[in-house]
Amino acid sequence: MHPNRSGLDAFTAGSILTVLRALADEGRTVICTIHQSRNDLFEKFGNVLLLARGGSAVYSGKAAQMLPYFSSLGHTCPKDCNPADFCLDIVTVDLQQEDREAESRARVQNLISRFSHPNALAGGVGKGSENRTISLPAELGQMKRDMAPISVAYSVLLRRSVLNIKRQPSLIVARIMQVLGLGIVHALFFAPLKNDYYSVQNRMGFVQQLSSLYFVGLLQNVAICMAHPAPLISPFADFVGEPDPHERDVFYKESDDRAYSTTSFFLAYTTCEIPFEISSCLLFSLLTDVPVGLPRTAEMFFMMATIVLCVTNCGESLGIIFNTFFQHTGFSISVTSTVLGLGVAMAGIMSTDMPTFLDRINYISPLKYMMQCVAPVSLKGVMFTCEDWQKLPSGRCPVENGDDVMRLYGIDGQNPWQNLAIVVGITVTYRLVAYSAVLAKRSRWGMGKSVGGAA
Repeated sequence: MHPNRSGLDAFTAGSILTVLRALADEGRTVICTIHQSRNDLFEKFGNVLLLARGGSAVYSGKAAQMLPYFSSLGHTCPKDCNPADFCLDIVTVDLQQEDREAESRARVQNLISRFSHPNALAGGVGKGSENRTISLPAELGQMKRDMAPISVAYSVLLRRSVLNIKRQPSLIVARIMQVLGLGIVHALFFAPLKNDYYSVQNRMGFVQQLSSLYFVGLLQNVAICMAHPAPLISPFADFVGEPDPHERDVFYKESDDRAYSTTSFFLAYTTCEIPFEISSCLLFSLLTDVPVGLPRTAEMFFMMATIVLCVTNCGESLGIIFNTFFQHTGFSISVTSTVLGLGVAMAGIMSTDMPTFLDRINYISPLKYMMQCVAPVSLKGVMFTCEDWQKLPSGRCPVENGDDVMRLYGIDGQNPWQNLAIVVGITVTYRLVAYSAVLAKRSRWGMGKSVGGAA
């Protein structure tokens, strides 16, 4: 930007430069182009790049060292002269008279050639000047600022996320009602579960339908990553005034600008996500325990709430992974849905006898252990009845209790709490893999350099 263009009075120009100086002190990179500044404005600059006609560099370095540098070359600025006027005079070719033109051309050419010398700033610029490195024009693009520490970036990003949620109530609805809405559908469809012969299939079908929470997690990730962040006046609000970008794309832009680390963003994202998941899973568990007719015990409630939380979180982690490596949201959803669909089919209810290869893959799926958690607890102490025409020749019902059901589906002898611990471990692992994917995307190997602000 140009802080001293025509139309701005001295007070306005000074105020603008004061604001820019404050932004620079906060760690932001501020680049100004200026033709001729007042002496008090010149003192506010940190680094100066002085160009002669044709774009040739004559000086690049600290503003405070520019006059000593020219003095070391035999061009001393008078005490009553504006530094900006002096510098412009010595790099300008005087075309009014022939002899002055030749002299000024020689002077400017000498300044250009001296600056390109590797020892351009050696001598006459103060103690320790021999250790300075000159930032030539080609090197300016490589200047990088230090990222804000996690302690600072995390709090700012968290406040921005909270503000974003407050300004977009639809995000709150999407966060809570997707899980809660699924619980309502389950309650309307399955309630009340009975104890006749057909209830065996209904109860296991209910457990199978819990796997749809996998897809809910994916949709929640899309709802948040594709949301429009609320503008926030902070060191990280670089997108103010531009078309509203998605949160993922804003993160890519700010990451390219080295505003904050991937860890800061991921911690803030997870912090905002967890409260909504906990509240929605508790409501879901309440709906399934009371209206549906599962055992109304503390064990069942806690088991159901934890499973809902973990499966939803795993789905969201997979959404993060695929949304990271695929720019097109529709394509990402298609790929992720295919993967999730395979996991649902292999959960152990629709397919109880799978090929060895698929069975091995199933060990990294939370749905396999989810079914082995919920089924034993939900069937504990349940007795089933049947009609006379449904009984076996021995007079017994084909399935008389929950143990018979678990033997039928090959999950007898399973420890639900051990499986719950495995589900929690898989959930943490999925989130760490998602974090690693984002980190790799933003790494120096160039996997995720944004193009036009979105990668």
